[in-house]
Amino acid sequence: SHWTHTDCAIREQLICMGPATQNGTGPSEMVFKCQACNRTSELLGWVKDVFQHCVMSWDGEALIRELDFVSRIFHGSKDPRGRKLHWKSDDLKENLRSGKVESKAACKAILMVFKELELDSQKTLENAESESERLIAPQEACNRISEVVHEAVRNMEMVANEKMRMFKKARLSFDACERELAEKAREAGELNMDRQKKKLEIEELERIVRLKSAEADMFQMKANEAKRESERLQRILLAKSDKSEEEYTSNYLKQRLSEAEAEKQYLYEKMKMQETSRLSQSSGGGDPLMFSKIHDLLYSVPPNADGPSNDCHPFRKNP
Repeated sequence: SHWTHTDCAIREQLICMGPATQNGTGPSEMVFKCQACNRTSELLGWVKDVFQHCVMSWDGEALIRELDFVSRIFHGSKDPRGRKLHWKSDDLKENLRSGKVESKAACKAILMVFKELELDSQKTLENAESESERLIAPQEACNRISEVVHEAVRNMEMVANEKMRMFKKARLSFDACERELAEKAREAGELNMDRQKKKLEIEELERIVRLKSAEADMFQMKANEAKRESERLQRILLAKSDKSEEEYTSNYLKQRLSEAEAEKQYLYEKMKMQETSRLSQSSGGGDPLMFSKIHDLLYSVPPNADGPSNDCHPFRKNP
């Protein structure tokens, strides 16, 4: 806001070269003629006060804008100090835009420029006074020297304070980096220990997998052997089952045959006994029908397993 009408003032020749405002007789410098109060203000000192009070609170972009206004104000200056400020503003502005200089360094540099301009102004005044008055009072000389020394001391103190602040900030950053480095080293050690632990666990798992794989192969081999043994026993069992069935059939047929022979013998004996009884009773006349039935029954018994069972024959006993 303090540069609001700068372009208007430059265009209307309200910012231009003029005599010094202190006594109106000094060398010409850049001044501002106010239309409201009809007063003339010296711009170099005012710009210096603005920068000394505000420059530390500006960022890079704000500083570039401020330097651009200063460069435009003192563009037409014929005063050596104004031209020097114009050149230095252009130089710092270009360095800030290109990134060669940081904003803090540029702030310090512009403040040093104002200090140099102030010293140049003092030298110019001294030269002008020396031309008008070669000799000055000792007390005045001491006062001037004291002022210069005090100003130099203040500048040195300001620079020293700034350096100390930067040193403390750098020290804090260094300590933070050291702590972070120690923390990272500790974390790296823990990660390395975890990696070794995981490696041992993986090796143990691989050993267990190999052991289980060997056990599985052994069990598979035993299962195959058991399967082959089962198949062999099954074949033996089938063979023995077939053989037992054949032996059972053979024994059954032999038993039936022996039973049939015994039954035949029984019937033969009975028929013989009946024949004897019939012969003894032939005088009274025998029963030919009974004799025929006994004869048919005797010769109708089969000599194999297809004959009647024990339950069907009336004269046969159960084995």
